[in-house]
Amino acid sequence: MEWKPVREYHAQFLYTLSSYPKAVRFTQTNKLWEGFWRYGWVSRLLVVLAVVAGLKFLSLIFNWFQQVDTSDPLVMASSLGSFFTDVAAEEFEFLLSGGMKYIMLILLEIVIFHMCRRTFQILSGKNSDSSLKAFIRAQIRMLKVALRCYILETIIVAIINTSTGIFGFLEPMAFIAVILVQAYFVGFTVIDNYYEQFGLTIKESTAQSRQFLGVTLAAGLTLQLLFLLPILGTLVAPVLAAVAVTIVLYEITDFHHIPPVPAPVVERELV
Repeated sequence: MEWKPVREYHAQFLYTLSSYPKAVRFTQTNKLWEGFWRYGWVSRLLVVLAVVAGLKFLSLIFNWFQQVDTSDPLVMASSLGSFFTDVAAEEFEFLLSGGMKYIMLILLEIVIFHMCRRTFQILSGKNSDSSLKAFIRAQIRMLKVALRCYILETIIVAIINTSTGIFGFLEPMAFIAVILVQAYFVGFTVIDNYYEQFGLTIKESTAQSRQFLGVTLAAGLTLQLLFLLPILGTLVAPVLAAVAVTIVLYEITDFHHIPPVPAPVVERELV
């Protein structure tokens, strides 16, 4: 497929960002979380994830209480500012940590899977296979996609950093380039869930994501930013990303005219 004009990608990017408030309202109005808890073991997994994600934040609080001098209000206020700086630095390091992001996305695939398919069902009025077998296929595919994205991201970021070392004048642009590269690959892991339900291969999904590069970048950027929220971001990020991407792609593509992979007559619950 040929690349589209930059202005079109820019329009896609802005439209996707503007769709996040709509995604919030859509999630609340349609109660998209309903039906999620039938995936029994997933609820326990997400609790563990939330605890693990919050341990770093809680350890900072514990260390701050150990070190702060509560007898002096001015010193305490100064220490509080230092605490928030440390939190921001820790979360920002997580943002730039490629491996951890993809591990989180793999573990949260069930959230993306459920929200993407529930949103599509409501928008189109068509059933989308959300059975045990469909989830297993999606989870295996997410493993492949995440590994592929992690490897490609690592290689491209290394090339950018090497080029920056050779050509010093590129340094101001290197940081932005790295963020955009990471946003693309992270966004692709979400967008692939939309195309996967129509039977597209990973290669075909990749071609589509390039045609809608603005959507992919916006999804990846917001996903990474929401991940910065301690504990809460772990759950909010994949929900809003999946819903927003599904709404946008449903509106600007014609894939909803293609029947999704049919669901079996009897669905089994995950246990």
